[in-house]
Parts: sequence; structure tokens; C-alpha cells
Amino acid sequence: MSGETLLGQQPSLEGAAPGLYGVVRCDFFFRNDTARACHVLIGFPAELALDPSSERGDPSIHEFRAYVDGEALTVAQEPASPRSREAHSQVSSWYTFTVSFAPGQERRVTNTYRVTNTQNSVGEVFVRYILTTGSYWKGEIGQATVTLHLGKVGPDQLTRLYPNNWRFARDGRTLVWERRNFEPAHDLLVAFSLRAADDAFLATLEPSERDRILSRRSQFHRLVQDAPGPEESLYDEAVAAGDPILAAYLRSLLPDAAIPRRAPAITGLKVQPGSDGSTVQVEVDWADPDADLVAWRVRLSPAGTAKPDAAEQASEEQGLWDPRFSGRLLALLPVQTDRLYAIRVNLEDAQGHSSSRTIWYDSNTGQATDTDPRARYARWLPVGAAVVVLGLLAVSRARRRRHQNR
Repeated sequence: MSGETLLGQQPSLEGAAPGLYGVVRCDFFFRNDTARACHVLIGFPAELALDPSSERGDPSIHEFRAYVDGEALTVAQEPASPRSREAHSQVSSWYTFTVSFAPGQERRVTNTYRVTNTQNSVGEVFVRYILTTGSYWKGEIGQATVTLHLGKVGPDQLTRLYPNNWRFARDGRTLVWERRNFEPAHDLLVAFSLRAADDAFLATLEPSERDRILSRRSQFHRLVQDAPGPEESLYDEAVAAGDPILAAYLRSLLPDAAIPRRAPAITGLKVQPGSDGSTVQVEVDWADPDADLVAWRVRLSPAGTAKPDAAEQASEEQGLWDPRFSGRLLALLPVQTDRLYAIRVNLEDAQGHSSSRTIWYDSNTGQATDTDPRARYARWLPVGAAVVVLGLLAVSRARRRRHQNR
């Protein structure tokens, strides 16, 4: 399977802010790699179940159409089944349609629809695209390309890119996300601020905050007009200033090899007993040169035993929407007394780069070490065995000498 998706911002209704309405076209290429004809029921998310305390708006997809090789298909809308809710809790209903395949046939499935982007109480607008439903297709996705046209929304208005590995066009108003040969484990999100472009609102801010927003607007404007392209030093300055979106824009204008992609790193790991003695708290400091961390996981298991007693805590996608170059995560996991545990921490970025570290925790003493205590005893075991053997030999020789002297 491969696919290409175009997300465009529809001209807003009269009196509405730019970027609230979007039009989408998706092209998917599916191949039947069996020797038999088949009829496949395909589902596409129709409505998302959002948290009303953090977002408002219409999470539904409207005017959904499906085509196969250019011919229109009959589409139905169905509520999410318990099984599909378990796999995709944010999808409350699906559009479904059936596509027929001859043996070995490849077909192009096209979907078009209209959306109203949701927003929060501080004027952030969220543009989403769900990738994770593609993880249920056979094998990896060969290639995926998602292109977002921001329309009148400027790059200085962007507040979040998830993950932070989108590429910008020079004008900053077109974003492209690409990946090859992968199984999707996260969705895509772009957020922008309506208030950053509202001069009347900016006039109500404190001078320092207003100047910061206007300075960023001017900086992007200069970069867009800078025909020769930016210097690498500007990218380094954006990283030093902690501005991952500006850094992503500058990286996009530089040659591909200028800024190599690097894996996230675990820069600190602290383990200590929980307050009630039945838990352990794991504190992890991390750094990510590309600010595109998409997942973390802390797993605890009794050393030398199988998985059934294991416990783990993993990141929630929403907690990583804000791109950052560094951070700290906390995990609280249950433990039993008088046991030795292996605690493994894993980080993963949007390129599939990962880093991990294991630490051993003794729930009896509350102490943690970087090395397995059992290995220390194992190193001394051969020495101890040799001492015992030599001792037995010495005793045996002494007995023989006494016997001979008699």
C-alpha cells in the first residue's frame, strides 16, 4: 500500500477566520498480492471523539466521496464497533465501502471530503490526519506523502508540528510529510494561532509579548524573501533559542545533508521508591536534536523472569504534540517487596531512530544500579569454585602424606 494526501484550507465563510475549513483529497494504491479475486471492505474515519474540555468544534468529516480508478463507489456510515473502538478509541464512526480486486491487481482508491478544523479556548486551530488506521493493512506502507496547504495562514502562526519532521516550502505556507517502508504508530497534527495574526488582539497584550510575536513574524518574512537561502548558523540559533518550528523551516531550506538526523538520547535516569513502598518512580531526562520525539516507554519486569509480571507506562500522543529539544518524563510503576527488577527506558523519534537504557532496581533496599548485580556474583563464582577445588586438593594431599608417614 502507498498513498498521497492533500490537505487544503478552504476559503473561509464570510466573517470566519482563515484556516477553519479544510478540503482533503487522498489517493491510496492497494494491491491484491494473492492468486484469488477478493472483495475488501474498507473503512475511513468519519467522526472523532474529542475531549470537550480542551477542544471545541465539529470533529466530523463531511461530503465524503470514494472512488476506485475514477469510478464512484457506494458509501455507508457505520458506528464504531467495540473492537474498532478498542484499537482506535478516538474514532466514533466510520465511512465504509467495498472494493473488488482481481488476482494480483493494483487499484487506486480516492477519497475526498470537507472538514471543519477544531480549536481550543486560546485560539489554536488543529489540523489532523489519522495515519494509524493504516497499520492494519498487510505489511508496511511502501510510501506515504501528506501535503498541507495553509492558504492565508503564515508560518509565524504555527504553534505545533507533530511530529516535527515536516518539510516547508520556501513561502512557509506548504508543508510536506513523507515516510517510506513503515508501519504507522502515530498520527499527524499541525496547529496554528488565529490570534498571532489578529492585530487588534495583539494590541491588548503586554508590550513584551506583543513584541515577541511581531519579531517572529518579521523574522519569517525576511527568511521567505531571502532568495540565496539561510546560513546553517541561523538553524543553530533557532535550536539555541528553543524554537523547533523555526528550526524545521530553516532545515527545509538547507541542503538535505546539511543537518543530519540524529536519534534522541537519554541524558539522565533516576529511580527511587514511591512514597507508599509499593511503587517505584522513574525520572528520565532526554534530549532530541531534531525535536521529533514521538514515543517513550518505561517497562519494568522482575529480573530473570518471563513477561507476565511486567508493568509498563507509555507516552500518550497528545503529551508530545509540543515539539521540544529536551524534556523530563516521569513514570510510576508497581513493585513487590524483596525482588530485583530490570527497568528499561526506550525513546523513539519520527524517523524510527531510537535509544534505550536499562537499570536494575532492588525493591528491598530501594537502590538502583547500572549493572545487573547478579553479573557481579557470576564473575566471582569461577574464582570461588577454584578456591574450593584447591582447598580440597590441599586437604587430599595432606591426608596422603599422613597416610604414607604411618
